[in-house]
Amino acid sequence: MPVPAHLWLEDENGSPIVVSCTMPTRLGSIELNTVMHNITIPVEQLTGRLTATGIHVPISVQKSLIEQNWYC
Repeated sequence: MPVPAHLWLEDENGSPIVVSCTMPTRLGSIELNTVMHNITIPVEQLTGRLTATGIHVPISVQKSLIEQNWYC
């Protein structure tokens, strides 16, 4: 089983936004359940040759909403 990713957020003034994680090494972090990213490379349909460089899709994250504050 993989180790979950943790995210620490700051507000516009640089102050940390503290949420419910109470593990000593992850204090105030948000546990992410899923991190998704995709890269596609366009190819020519007839020959299969590459027609451009990789196109990155925006990163998408998923987390549980249980016991999190409204910042998350």
